[in-house]
Amino acid sequence: MNPGEDKSTASYIAHELRTPLAIMHANIELVLMDENLDPKAKKVLQENLKELDKLAHLITTLVEKFQ
Repeated sequence: MNPGEDKSTASYIAHELRTPLAIMHANIELVLMDENLDPKAKKVLQENLKELDKLAHLITTLVEKFQ
């Protein structure tokens, strides 16, 4: 694989990983808007958002190494 292919592959992989993360993030944010949400559930969902953000940052860092 040449450098151009590496860059293209990295971009493709990043897109394929970021898309489901973004969907999960949006869905969690939507649930968190519910004023009747159980506090324990809210805390778990907020922790999940933090972990999704960490994964998104990791993906960005890895892709930048290929570019």
